[in-house]
Amino acid sequence: MRSPFVRWMCIFMALLMVIGLVFTRFGFSEANIITIFILGVLIISVVTISPVYSVVGSLLSVLLFNWFFIDPKFSFHTYEPEYVVTFAIMLVSSLITGTLANRMKQNARQSAREAFRTKVLLDTNQLLQKAERPEEAVETTAHQIITLLSRDVVIFPRPQAGGLGAGMTFRAAYGAEDSVPDENEGRIARWVFENQRSAG
Repeated sequence: MRSPFVRWMCIFMALLMVIGLVFTRFGFSEANIITIFILGVLIISVVTISPVYSVVGSLLSVLLFNWFFIDPKFSFHTYEPEYVVTFAIMLVSSLITGTLANRMKQNARQSAREAFRTKVLLDTNQLLQKAERPEEAVETTAHQIITLLSRDVVIFPRPQAGGLGAGMTFRAAYGAEDSVPDENEGRIARWVFENQRSAG
């Protein structure tokens, strides 16, 4: 786990505990306090980047609820056997809530990636229609691939006489000086062209 997220989660759980103590002071029922902790797990699941945090938050919620709000307080023991069922339901509810929140985030990220790819493809189609020379088409294709993959692109044009020409390198916007194509790429590309098989 990354320490900033761990620190943030500990502070947030402490805040939930304080809210629960305030609720107890004003005579709210234990069901209201349980709802606060489950809401906290949902917020943790939405804000953080890993489902591990929602699991940890669920466990902490049950432990804090037992320690501060169930008699005997400041102990993990309980006089009432039905609280075992309450803890189990609370834990399962928190885990389900966290899992659903993380799944929604993953679906949102996947939808955003698919929308971005679709936009790049549509833009590529429009730009290629405007290209008047083969060189423009090659350059447009290279830049669109860079936009899509954020990687350098090397294109080996095929001359009329057969074989491959010299590779044309198109740099990605990030760290161009640090990304130098391997000297073997030309030989690999020619081998792939001659054998009509993928390599690597």
